[in-house]
Amino acid sequence: MVDHGIYTKQGDFGSEALRKELLDNDEYDPLFGSNLSSRLYEHDNSAFDMWQKNSDGKIVKKVKATCNICDEMHKSSVPSINAANFKKRSKHLEKLEECIYILDNSWRRREQQQIESIEFRGDIPYVDPETFKINTQSGTMTKMEKNHLDTAYIYRDRMRKCIEVRDKLKENIDIYKDKLAAKQKKTAKKKKTKSNSGSRSGSKTSKSGSKTSKSGSKSGRVGVTTRSRGIVKKK
Repeated sequence: MVDHGIYTKQGDFGSEALRKELLDNDEYDPLFGSNLSSRLYEHDNSAFDMWQKNSDGKIVKKVKATCNICDEMHKSSVPSINAANFKKRSKHLEKLEECIYILDNSWRRREQQQIESIEFRGDIPYVDPETFKINTQSGTMTKMEKNHLDTAYIYRDRMRKCIEVRDKLKENIDIYKDKLAAKQKKTAKKKKTKSNSGSRSGSKTSKSGSKTSKSGSKSGRVGVTTRSRGIVKKK
């Protein structure tokens, strides 16, 4: 028999854990989830900030919720982009994309699990058209169903924040890239104009020298002709 009638398991809708290289030092790490809390044992991510404890139960440090970057940027502001932070913020954009995928999987799986639990005990679940949250025909839920659904919608709200932040950050990065491309194009155009100007100047000097040479050559020929004519006249 399946516990509480729940068939949907973690990972059924896709990966729910951030890649190791995208985790911040103070962010929930699923590899050490069991050291933080028994209720997070074998969970791929956390919707909440946690207190990490050592073996004797003493608090070691605060561990932030998975993808807390979404909440923090949404609360403060999405940064503008410059040469100094371009690489860092581009990495953040990559993380935000993955966070949206993870948070989306997380809330949908949790909601689906509680729908199965509600149906298993003979009740009928439905989506409230005002809140877009699961409710029951009987109007009642078990404590587990309610807690898990509350968590599911926390993940959903965080996902929506993440989408807003991702869109704004991407826009800021694109603006910076466009400005950079325009600047590079302008610089290249200036270099080309300067190069062409130098070529034309050199060409004019060359032509001037050639003209002077021709003029001197012509003058020499005139002198020879005059002297020749003078000799003829003497005879």
